[in-house]
Order: sequence, then structure tokens, then C-alpha cells
Amino acid sequence: LGPLLALARLRRGEIDRETYLREWGHRFADEFELSAPRPAEDPDWLDRQAAVDGPDPAELLAGQAAAREAAWRRLVAAHPRRAARLGRALAAHGAAVRLRERARSEMVRGFGVLRAFLVRARELTGHDVFFLSLAETAAVLGGDPGP
Repeated sequence: LGPLLALARLRRGEIDRETYLREWGHRFADEFELSAPRPAEDPDWLDRQAAVDGPDPAELLAGQAAAREAAWRRLVAAHPRRAARLGRALAAHGAAVRLRERARSEMVRGFGVLRAFLVRARELTGHDVFFLSLAETAAVLGGDPGP
């Protein structure tokens, strides 16, 4: 969700390209696929993303927040004793999801470093190494003609 919100902010002029790319440029649909080029490898990627017209995610989130608050009020009215416990559980779950997304984002940055290594290995050897294990890639870099 962060990349979509930041893209909307970019369209509105609230952040610049450099800020978007620094904070979110590592995130994209195929972020865990090592053979997929990273957005940083395509100078036109951000322009293409910004040109896609669609609903403003902030407006969609505002609508969801209003629906969530209305549902919460109905729950509290119908089950006041259970609502407090459920509220704590939902808050804990929300915190866990946010931590998971931060960890995922940093892992994707690591995948970018690994991809850069594999791209360089391909350049040096002339072999397509993306589907080799790291041990096989190291062997090819060491002169082994094949895995």
C-alpha cells in the first residue's frame, strides 16, 4: 500500500521523483523474482507508473476507514463486553502486519543486491545464471563451464 500512496503523492506534487525512488523504488509486482529487472534499471518505469490513471488510494482508504468505524460502532453496540478484547486483538494484528511489511520491504532491498550480483555474473560469464544456485553461480564465476 505504501508504494501506491506514495505514487499518488508524487502525482499531486507532494514528493519528488528522488524521494519516491529512495523510499519505494525497490517495490514492484515482481519484487521477489531475481530475473525481473528492478525499477531502478528502467529510467522510464516511474513515469509509466505515474501515468496510470485510477482512483486515489487515499480516498479509497478514507472510505474504508469510514466503513470500518461504522462496523466497529455496530459491534460495540451489539457485543460491548467482547468488543474491548477484540479491539486489542485487532490492534495487535495490525501492528504485526505493519512489522511484516517493513521486514518484507527490507528483504526486497536485499533481493535487489542479490540481483545486481547475478547481473554482474551474467555480464562476466556470458551465462544466464538466474536459475542457478549461488554455489553453481560461484562455480561458473570460477571458470566451471556448467553446473
